[in-house]
Amino acid sequence: MQEQLPNASGNVRRTRGRPRSFDRNLVLCRATKVFWTRGYDAASIEELTEALGIKRSSLYHEFGGKEALFLASIDYYLSVKVAPCLARLEKGGKLSADLSDFFDALLSLTCRPGGPKGCLVSVVLADAAESSPRFREKLIECLAGLDDAFVRRFEAARRSGDLPENEDVNALAQLFVSFSQGLMIRARSGVSLKPLKDISEAALRRLVPVSPGLAI
Repeated sequence: MQEQLPNASGNVRRTRGRPRSFDRNLVLCRATKVFWTRGYDAASIEELTEALGIKRSSLYHEFGGKEALFLASIDYYLSVKVAPCLARLEKGGKLSADLSDFFDALLSLTCRPGGPKGCLVSVVLADAAESSPRFREKLIECLAGLDDAFVRRFEAARRSGDLPENEDVNALAQLFVSFSQGLMIRARSGVSLKPLKDISEAALRRLVPVSPGLAI
């Protein structure tokens, strides 16, 4: 049975010469799983080529090496895995409901039975960023993108009256992104879905400012 995969929205590098003999999205899906499960340093080229089902020469021809493959896997992960979670913030409901939907989706993604635990960005990329300027830049870029998504949602909440008019949405966004990272570290350590949901629900009750006269 052929494996069905969503398309990543990242740019696809075109190469001249003979067409590639593999599905790039399938390769990125498999590479993402290896890096997500094993971490960057522990994932060897031999392990990657075996999991990806391609030759070492094909990996280097298409991606340029392990580092570039990892960065391409991050982009795949963001577009295919993280983007649907962030879309929960844009549902247009009450702020607390949209935030709750976001955390439900995030925790379902990162606590799947038999799947990699935690977050490829918050755990694996963050760990690798210390030893690579390119990974550090990518981590900064990812965090900025997450901050922006929350800022947009909180600005909408401020306009609708779900947040006080004087609320610092930038600081609040960074608070929620940082809280999300903490959840991902706990997920990586083996904490199961139910306790993490309890933590997220408790945080929402305490961290979401209430506009005067409104119950969120």
